[in-house]
Amino acid sequence: MNDTAKAVLKKLTWILITFIFLEAILLMALEAMFILSEYKLDITGDLVIQEISAMFQKLPTIIQSYWQEKNPFFILGTAAIFIYSLVLHKGKSKKEGWDTENKNAYHGSAR
Repeated sequence: MNDTAKAVLKKLTWILITFIFLEAILLMALEAMFILSEYKLDITGDLVIQEISAMFQKLPTIIQSYWQEKNPFFILGTAAIFIYSLVLHKGKSKKEGWDTENKNAYHGSAR
């Protein structure tokens, strides 16, 4: 594999890892909101841990139900996370102006 393919594979891997991590945080936040709405003032730490672990045990079903219900928090959150994951790893932009002068060393050099 050449260097370009390795760089693209590395970038795609980090985009996927970032997306999965942030999506897990989104799902935990949604589950916390639903726990709060269901149990109100009877919430305990054990209850939250039990509900979140149960959510991760049946994760495909939870995601499918959010998608079928067209849950706006899930859909908009997933779209925002996907866009953020892409923008976060967009790569180096072309440097212009003074940023390129550090490489060429024309200003203040002994040339």
